Amino acid sequence: MWSTIAQVSWIVRYKYNYSNKESLNTVLESSITPRGVRMPVVLVSGATGYLGAWVCKKLQEKGYRVRGTVRSLKNTEKVNFLYNLCTDPKYPLELVEADLLDVESWPKAVKDCKYVMHTASPFFITKPMNEDELIKPAVEGTLNVLRAVADLGTVEKVVVTSSFAACVDRAPKDGEFTEEDWSIPENQEFVYEKSKTLAEKAAWNFVKELPHGKKFGLSTIQPTGILGPALSKNPATSLDAFTDFIEGKIPAIPKLTIPCVDVRDVAEAHVRCITVEDAVGKRFLVSCENVFYPDVAKWLSEEFGPQGNNCGWSQLKWQQNRPNFNMTQCFISFEDDDDDEEEEDDDDDDDDDDDDDDDDDDDDDGGGGGHDDYSSYLRESQVTKSRPGNCPTQSQSLLAVSAPS
Repeated sequence: MWSTIAQVSWIVRYKYNYSNKESLNTVLESSITPRGVRMPVVLVSGATGYLGAWVCKKLQEKGYRVRGTVRSLKNTEKVNFLYNLCTDPKYPLELVEADLLDVESWPKAVKDCKYVMHTASPFFITKPMNEDELIKPAVEGTLNVLRAVADLGTVEKVVVTSSFAACVDRAPKDGEFTEEDWSIPENQEFVYEKSKTLAEKAAWNFVKELPHGKKFGLSTIQPTGILGPALSKNPATSLDAFTDFIEGKIPAIPKLTIPCVDVRDVAEAHVRCITVEDAVGKRFLVSCENVFYPDVAKWLSEEFGPQGNNCGWSQLKWQQNRPNFNMTQCFISFEDDDDDEEEEDDDDDDDDDDDDDDDDDDDDDGGGGGHDDYSSYLRESQVTKSRPGNCPTQSQSLLAVSAPS
């Protein structure tokens, strides 16, 4: 689905494209596993996340043994979907508890693993009260994982999910960003950008300073705005901005474009970074074509149609006499359009994907073919289905190769 406006709106003022210095058609080739070979264990941190779940699914489909980390195994409503990601897995998915700031939880998580994919990272759509709320778990969480890997000594490769935010600081030379570009944390306005930059730099510095006997391969991936279907009904911060579009909480549509990439391609890039030796020690920008915000609004309008009451002022005056009538709901009504009873659905969204619990999915469709539970419906409807020339699909998306300028 759509990536949050807060994450990417700051980079859309420039005209640019992406290129990779290396031949990624070679670097990101798929590997063929001989029959009878027991596939290694791959740890995926943040398995319940929007991207993490897709990484788990891709790995299972390729026959890997997958171990995912979650904050709590007791939250079955949030984690159970992971057991059904792959229809015919060669190995069942294993889940373990681990927290980014809990140093003791990671040695157990990485034990017996050959590869580690660190996708977990805190993300707030709103500005946190304290920068450390975002920066500390991003940086220290990444280092906690890498320390456990170094101490174990058997992990061969680690793939860290970074962000295009770690590459952008100002307009690039010749209108092009490359993997050699780095953001300057002191210049970054949004805390999320700063956290991703500092976390990735910390990862590279950590590996660089390791003694020879403890070194392991590191690759990092910098996706732009991640779009595409979600695998779970867990609240996802990356969908909140587009739910706000539908609910009228965003007063105007910005005439801006955002660079984007399909979530399935980002997951595939993670998997391929462990299958090819040449990916070690490299950063990979993963992007596709740009999306224009007015087009986003148009697609959402086409997908959902008008919501609530569509009536003139005379009808509004008449309806004021109805029991429990809320004037505001005439314009942005999302409750069941029932003559006998109207209920208002209050959605309390947490800022951090990893902290959210499932508490939506209660209501039926409202009048006029509308949908009460928009976050859930956005996931199920896959708004990003084929829209040639505008919205990238898996067949259209590119893995870190040049995008249209």
